[in-house]
Amino acid sequence: MKNFAADRLKLLRENLTLTQAELGDKLGVNPKTIGDNERGKFTISYETIVQLVNLYNVNPAYFFIKDAPMFLSGKTNSQEKAKQLSGLFVLSSDETEVILKLIELIKHPEAREILKGLNIK
Repeated sequence: MKNFAADRLKLLRENLTLTQAELGDKLGVNPKTIGDNERGKFTISYETIVQLVNLYNVNPAYFFIKDAPMFLSGKTNSQEKAKQLSGLFVLSSDETEVILKLIELIKHPEAREILKGLNIK
């Protein structure tokens, strides 16, 4: 059964003119995972949303709120992105700080390999 976030992920990918394989490569996941997410087989992960915010300036609310714009307006820095995420998920300031650190961490290829090894879902 499809869900709202699944439909939104497909629309986003198409808007970015990426194939499932290309988006999977950018996110460091198997293209099948992207397809499964788009079909609603699995729910898009929080980590994937953070990566999309970081890579493409995607508005995290876009995956949950019908009228939310697809992209954050203008050039958004990491702190503004974390603020958007913390507001969406009702996070404490400590949790927001963790998000900021994760956003910075995701930028480094070596860190991505470590995160893959943690098998975070």
